Amino acid sequence: MNIILAILLSIISCFSVSDSFDIDIKPAPELAEFDVGLRRLFVILIENEKDGTIKVLTDGEEIKIGEVIVPVKKASSIPIDLWSSHYIGACNGHKGGVVYSGGDSLRIRCGPDRTYNLKRPRNWMSSGVRIVPFTEEEVAVDGDLVVGCPGGEDIFNEWSPYIGNPVYAMEHNGEWKAIDEYFSSATRPAPKLIMIDVLRPEKKLAYIEFENWIKGDEVKGQIMEQSGNVYVRWKDESRKKIGSVVQKLNSHDNFVGTEYAEIGQVSEVTPGEIILSTSNWYGFIDDEDELLRGGIRIIPINHAKFMDNTFENSKLIGDNSTLIVGSIGCTPRDLQIKDLLDGDELIIPPFMGLPPLFNGYLRPRFQESDYTSSFRYYVSDDFGKSWRSTMEVNGKVDEDGTSKVKYWTNIRIMIGR
Repeated sequence: MNIILAILLSIISCFSVSDSFDIDIKPAPELAEFDVGLRRLFVILIENEKDGTIKVLTDGEEIKIGEVIVPVKKASSIPIDLWSSHYIGACNGHKGGVVYSGGDSLRIRCGPDRTYNLKRPRNWMSSGVRIVPFTEEEVAVDGDLVVGCPGGEDIFNEWSPYIGNPVYAMEHNGEWKAIDEYFSSATRPAPKLIMIDVLRPEKKLAYIEFENWIKGDEVKGQIMEQSGNVYVRWKDESRKKIGSVVQKLNSHDNFVGTEYAEIGQVSEVTPGEIILSTSNWYGFIDDEDELLRGGIRIIPINHAKFMDNTFENSKLIGDNSTLIVGSIGCTPRDLQIKDLLDGDELIIPPFMGLPPLFNGYLRPRFQESDYTSSFRYYVSDDFGKSWRSTMEVNGKVDEDGTSKVKYWTNIRIMIGR
């Protein structure tokens, strides 16, 4: 086994972030600069058998972080509420990769070997494996791998992967294959050894910032002449605009999974959603205690409108806890366009499944002793003149559907490692 581990750690990856984008649509040009090369942080190795070991492999260490409580027997259909699993595969160019990274679980897309066709969205459904902490064992279903790592810790925090990271499975002959190649038959039994190759962008992004208003809003006594923007700043470079806000945030919601995150932490990332926690870490809670949860949601415009490619099914337009963003020039009026495509082209350029928001740059790592490496966010009530950590915001919202979140003018996500 030690020889195999040494071989894995010596693999040189020549992948780039956007290699995982799996829609045959050209991204907006302002996102091209985020398609950078990748560098290995560590490797997660999971022995998929009862009491199997979960290890993290770095350049110089082999660290045991947990064990398998219930092994996964086979891949299963990914639920429709993770429709964004269609948007990406992995940055090694394969269809299988990490499509959900959160404090409450990880989700690996295992197939099929198909590219997402926006004209025929229901031609296939994603299959995958979900990795959940032992605290969620009572709600585990087919396709779940239950591990001894607590929610919000280990592979759900410090050792969590990025969206689009590659996943491999070991064949009976000892050969490693990309997870989608291994599951070329959807009914095939799950492998005995699973490897997640955790890669981060080589170029350091400092932060992503959102202006929380739309044109015509009165904010702090000012009537806003333009909608807010989405900005980024590379390390040691100036801030630049990459997108527009088309729906502002007014409130929080009791999002599942935020019970495994701290206040100010990135709680969950998918190719179509970011959840930021506004609640404390509580660990496993029953549904009757759901008011202990709290968070806000950031969604790209096309995904918000066409969650399963049906405009009428969208419940996020007008939702106070959802900040909707799009490419530069998008406006709130674009939320009412009921057509996704004009011929072969997206009417609104894609943000979903693309870096830096919904691919490659974010994961739920958060440690108070290491803020530099943590993914955390700050808020401003005065247009970015001053910044602070948010107080705990959970439970019931006000009668008008808002909460203290409505006073935020800016949100800034700091990018860790």
